[in-house]
Amino acid sequence: MPARRLRYRIVEKLRETGAEAILVEAHPVVAVHLIGPGGVNLKELGAETGRAVFLYEGERRDVEIMKRHATNPKDGIARLSGYVIDT
Repeated sequence: MPARRLRYRIVEKLRETGAEAILVEAHPVVAVHLIGPGGVNLKELGAETGRAVFLYEGERRDVEIMKRHATNPKDGIARLSGYVIDT
């Protein structure tokens, strides 16, 4: 499930960076599952990590996968407006 995978990646990224908070853009369908009823899933994620997790519903964008991710062979790398997108 994409929401479960995104949740895992959020936790992983917060551990890697040590950031106090993270802002995540997600497709509306994925965001609904990540947030949960009444925001319960998002609150649990914040409690688990001890950090603020901000989420907003993005829009679907078609991108061309340029190459495999160097450390995650199941993932790909794309670019959008100069930004690297890990897919």
